[in-house]
Formats: sequence, structure tokens, C-alpha cells
Amino acid sequence: MNIERICWNITNECNDNCSFCFRDNLSNPLPLKSNIDIANKVLDARIRHIAFSGGEPLLYNDIFEIMEVIKKRGGQITLISNCILLNDEMLERCLEYINWLAIPVDSLNVNGIYTRNERHIVNIKNVLKYINNGSKCNVKINSVISELNYMEVDNLYKGIIQKYECIKRWNLFEFTPARGRAIQNKDYYQLSPESDERVIQQLKSLRAVRKDLSIRYKHKKTILNSYFIIAPNGDIVKTEDETQKIIGNILSEDFNCLLKKLNIDYELYKKRVRNNQLVII
Repeated sequence: MNIERICWNITNECNDNCSFCFRDNLSNPLPLKSNIDIANKVLDARIRHIAFSGGEPLLYNDIFEIMEVIKKRGGQITLISNCILLNDEMLERCLEYINWLAIPVDSLNVNGIYTRNERHIVNIKNVLKYINNGSKCNVKINSVISELNYMEVDNLYKGIIQKYECIKRWNLFEFTPARGRAIQNKDYYQLSPESDERVIQQLKSLRAVRKDLSIRYKHKKTILNSYFIIAPNGDIVKTEDETQKIIGNILSEDFNCLLKKLNIDYELYKKRVRNNQLVII
């Protein structure tokens, strides 16, 4: 199985408090030396693209030292950040290393429950303007779609996606109670089949979509059957039936053997990493 990229939850610390969050609250972050070992094991397995997530990955004090190792070995880096810490100085430092910046945007309603912190929209627009002004970094927007915001797809497109040419990918994820608070609050956010159909209709009705913009709407089945993560403590984790399944630990076991145990739907995996203009999976 040819895995091209991997999501690494480098820390479970976060400076936001989203009620639909599925971060891991159980495992403890590792020291720098252990995480450098993990980075080298991933690259040795010919996985060239590493996405740092969390929590908020910028809260891991030694994140740039790990990025330096990856960059020197020719790897590519995505930073998934809520933008709270991304002032101009921090953003400029990140841009020395990253190929992609992934930003969560679920709603433009500044007074709604789905807008994360109260300055979220202001922060992400400031970051997008900065990158749009000549940076070589590409941006992907990640939107969690639930029963609370399914009618906002068109507004998100017009208010954010369409306005910034640095945005090259828009990932929409059906709300999936994979871990943490997402499981606790699943009855509140679960998307109904009727609402799901409205999301698809909105996506198919989008106008003036740039040729360099890829839009991917990923359903719960795809998320559960084609995703896995490296947890903060080095565990390889896959979610099955709203339960975390620990495949093993990358520091103490052979990584290639762990990958073979994942039971990933590879056809779904290939579909979700394609660069088609609109993919609904």
C-alpha cells in the first residue's frame, strides 16, 4: 500500500475549545529527540508529506526543529493551525518550512456556536491576506459540516474560498464522532441524510470555480475507513465504530509492519488524495 501522506497529532494541547473537536486528550506529547526519531521513521517509509495537527501544533515548543529535519530530507509539510498564534512574525517563520497551511473555517456567523473563538474569522482573514500577497505557500480550508452549518456551504464559498487565490483546496468533512468531545456531543452535530443532500446540491451549484481549486466533500465512511493518525505519544491510531483502535507504537515497533495492519480502504484513500476539481466521497 502506497501511503503518500500522514497526519501527525504532535500535541493534544490547544488554545481553543471547540465542542465538536475530536483531538486525543489521553496521550502525552513526546520530547524532541523521540519526535525526530518518528519523523525519520516516517520519511524512511517513503512517506514524503507530513501534516502537523493537534491540538494546536504551534504549541509544541520544538515544532520548527522537527520541520527542519523533514525539510532537509526533502519532505513536504502541511501545518494545520487555528491561526490564533499566527501573527506576521510567526507566520513568516512557518513559511520557511511549510508547503501547505490548512485552516479550519466552519462558519462565517461571528455570533454562532460554530465559529470557534470570537476572533477566529478576523484571524483567518488576516492570515489569508498575508499569504495572498505574494507567498509561495498554498492554503487548504477545512470545514466540518454538521446539522448546524450545512446551509452555509454557499456562504463559505463566496465569503472565503472564492476571495483568496492562495486557497487551492477546500476539504469539507461530514461531522464524524471519532474521538473526544465529538463523541460526547454527537447528537447535537450529527448530519441527517436530507441535510447531506443539501450540502451536495450546494457544491454542485457553485459558480465560477477556479480551475486550480480542488473541492472535496468527505463522508463519514471515507473518514473512518481511509484515515489514521500518529498520536502525540507515537501510537498509530485508527477509529472504528467511534472507538480508537491502537495499531501499535511507531517508536517501539516496525513502522512498515504497522502500516500493513491498518486495514485501510485503499481505493477510498486514493480518491481522497486526488486533485480533481470536485470530489464527493
